[in-house]
Amino acid sequence: MRRDIQIYLDDNPELKFFVRAHPEWYRDLRRRPENVEALKSYADQFYGRTLSQKIDRWGQQMNMVMMMLEMAKMMNATDTSGEDTQDGFDDQD
Repeated sequence: MRRDIQIYLDDNPELKFFVRAHPEWYRDLRRRPENVEALKSYADQFYGRTLSQKIDRWGQQMNMVMMMLEMAKMMNATDTSGEDTQDGFDDQD
């Protein structure tokens, strides 16, 4: 591998980890060092940094928030429909 590619990978530890996890990139970069841009895009996919992956993650988080709100509404509805005891225990003297 060319020295400038090695220095570039040393300066970008996430890309270096990606190359170590996918050793076929060693061979590819040694043969075609101009494929560094392709390496970046594949690494972005690997780390989940593409726009579509970010949108999917955001959608999942919004679904989780909506589910939590619905669960809170249901818990609030069951609390108000019950008896009026403050501590949740029936007073049986």
